[in-house]
Amino acid sequence: MRITEDGSVTIPADLREALGLRVGDEVDFRLRDGLVMLLPVDAEGKTRGEQLVERLRGAGSFGRMSADEVMMMMRGESADDEIARLEAEAEAKQAAPR
Repeated sequence: MRITEDGSVTIPADLREALGLRVGDEVDFRLRDGLVMLLPVDAEGKTRGEQLVERLRGAGSFGRMSADEVMMMMRGESADDEIARLEAEAEAKQAAPR
């Protein structure tokens, strides 16, 4: 391996895989007894999933939508469809015998 002019070194794929490193992950170098150690940075004990959610939070187009609006979008419903569905449910409840 060679060190580039800017100090970069390519981490071999088998080592990245063994460490579970992905593009964008942060790593730390430590020197111990003349050996350089490469360690994944543990962001305050958070799991990889928690780190990913934190990184993506607010990045989507529905960042400012309510949960109901997101659910409507995920279901493919328009606001008119949702209103019609809610009205039908309300009418069915009123028509049901008590």
